Amino acid sequence: MLTAIHPALYAANEIRYHLKRVFVVTNETKPALSPARSSEMRQNEAKLDSLLHDLTLMEYIGGNPIPVVFVSHLRTFLILYLLSLGFLKTFDWGWATIPFVSMISFMLLGLDSAAAETEVPFEKDHVNDLNLDWFCWLLMEDIMHTIDQVNEQYDRGAFVYKPGP
Repeated sequence: MLTAIHPALYAANEIRYHLKRVFVVTNETKPALSPARSSEMRQNEAKLDSLLHDLTLMEYIGGNPIPVVFVSHLRTFLILYLLSLGFLKTFDWGWATIPFVSMISFMLLGLDSAAAETEVPFEKDHVNDLNLDWFCWLLMEDIMHTIDQVNEQYDRGAFVYKPGP
């Protein structure tokens, strides 16, 4: 997975491969287990499709930064607001204007920096960004563990399909 071009899709393909191996229905499969295995396979495929949809949305977010014009306008108006805040509130706050405006400026500029840092959350060269490869690896390990548990339960005959009335 570390050498894959797209680790998340590689993990999804591996998961599909192992799901098909676990929930295979052949001529030797007990007739009572066939519908249960097909149902489990459909449910797991739906969950995997949902995960791939979420991955697509994350890649869309990561690949579409906020336009530079929008960011420059926001920062310009933020600086103008912060510069005028001291003059507008001097009569209301008196000498307390200096620490209040300093705290408000620190908070708003901090929010602007946090927004800029989270604009592209999946870069590999930034310290604060999310490690998408680690998320994929963890997800694949969890799913493989779940598949192993289900496979053991099927081997013991824990799942028996009982048709309804």
